[in-house]
Amino acid sequence: MRLQAGAEAPPIPMTDLSGEPIDVASERPLWLGLFRYAACPFCSMRVHELISRQAEIEASGVDLVVVFPSPPKRIAKYVQRFNPSFRLASDPEESVFRAFGAEASWMAEVRMLGRVPTVMKALTKFPNNPLVTSGTFNRLPSEYLIRDGVVLDAFYGRALDDGPDIDMMLAKVAQAA
Repeated sequence: MRLQAGAEAPPIPMTDLSGEPIDVASERPLWLGLFRYAACPFCSMRVHELISRQAEIEASGVDLVVVFPSPPKRIAKYVQRFNPSFRLASDPEESVFRAFGAEASWMAEVRMLGRVPTVMKALTKFPNNPLVTSGTFNRLPSEYLIRDGVVLDAFYGRALDDGPDIDMMLAKVAQAA
């Protein structure tokens, strides 16, 4: 079930890869990204987009955490090598994904066949093996902005490479401050 703005964020216990707690009830805004899997080339594109804007994201005061259903070793191999300054988390049981209503779609997988330039860009720029999956293969990405345990914004992707506009998310962070 999709979460809407104004809904209570699921109080599910989470920790990042260094063992630090991820607190959805924090006064500090939390930008929570639930991505497909660590070797996903489309997720690598989004990670790089976030890295390219990480100075702005950090300056906004938001705590950005990206969660993958992959084990920590795969996250280290496919994501940490890019040295993001934001936090990463592993959820191999997909309990966070279920609690936040993350969706999956075989049609989204099929629709990517019609987006050959995007697929080629992802596979060329990030030559990960897209078949080294973890979790639900046809998972769609989703991202949430949370403060004080309340969902301020929820974005549910319709395509494998979807993500909310970063400027829009930063504007919502500024509104929440």
